[in-house]
Amino acid sequence: MKINLEGKFALITGSSEGIGFDIAKTLQDNGCEVVINGRNKSKLNSASKRLHNCISIKGDVTNYKEAHKIVQKYKSYFKRLDILVCNVGNGKKINEIADINEWHKSFDINFWSSINIIKCAEKILIKSKSSVICISSICGLEHVNGAPIPYSVAKSALNSFVVNQSKFFGNFKTRINAIAPGNIIFQGSTWLKKMKKSPIKTKKYINQNVPLKLFGKPDDVSSMVLYLSSDKTKYITGSIFKIDGGQVRSW
Repeated sequence: MKINLEGKFALITGSSEGIGFDIAKTLQDNGCEVVINGRNKSKLNSASKRLHNCISIKGDVTNYKEAHKIVQKYKSYFKRLDILVCNVGNGKKINEIADINEWHKSFDINFWSSINIIKCAEKILIKSKSSVICISSICGLEHVNGAPIPYSVAKSALNSFVVNQSKFFGNFKTRINAIAPGNIIFQGSTWLKKMKKSPIKTKKYINQNVPLKLFGKPDDVSSMVLYLSSDKTKYITGSIFKIDGGQVRSW
């Protein structure tokens, strides 16, 4: 299926590396004008060069004021925002009996990062009749052994936001959906670290818990983002799409 995004404009948060970078590249390869975002200037510059010197906007979307500045900067370049991909997230292991600050930090990264940028961009999203795509996790759908509780709860909240926000956005022909990946391996990912540390144990976990008995790759996620970004999904909103090799069953 060929998808042409020529004439469309996208902002992808957390896109200087990993899944976010792959999403930006996939959208660009299909004709979209992409703007990338991240907190690390050197990583952003490097990513921009690899994406034909696309525009990059440095900023931390976990901070509402910075998210507002990012949107204002974006609007200084373009008058439309057809695609917003909220990709910031981190499921690293934490001490779950530690102080409440760890919970707040996890919610800032895995929940508020998406809410901040969406609310700051709400007017241009509605004006553009955009497609908003939040990168969530299967950990927000059901209990996954080994997943940090604060991360799972934050992603569950994000999924609920997507479903409920779709009612409001629908009044303006603006769509919002979430993608819930699981077991995605790439440079710097938790799964790659696990494979390097305990390859036999990690492979055993995948074989026992994932029906396809495979890791996913970033392009498995970016391909779904591409589809949801296109006009071929103009009747899809408020949905959560699993990309996990069949691991979870509750959604």
